[in-house]
Amino acid sequence: MIMSWDPDRIRMAGDRFASLAETTQKVAVSLPMLRPEAYGSLVGTAASMTEPATREANRHFLFALSTVLQEVSWRLRDTSRRYEEVESEALDAIEDLLNQLETDPSEP
Repeated sequence: MIMSWDPDRIRMAGDRFASLAETTQKVAVSLPMLRPEAYGSLVGTAASMTEPATREANRHFLFALSTVLQEVSWRLRDTSRRYEEVESEALDAIEDLLNQLETDPSEP
């Protein structure tokens, strides 16, 4: 069975991953500071002990996730481009072969 991939769909997937990376980065930048007083005294005290470390940890995680998503995007786009190059080279080789067969001097 011959498998074939559609380079346009691979490129579209790359575009989607790029969009996800951008959105994830925007979320990371816009994470609000926690307001411990909004949780009452017991939870508020615990929350105040974990901030701003929790917010920074979440930001680092989201930035790392954004980087991974962007890398996947680049690789998908590159795969699409390379796939199209291979297809083009294969078509050129077939065309050359057909031209050679048409001009074969051994034909009667």
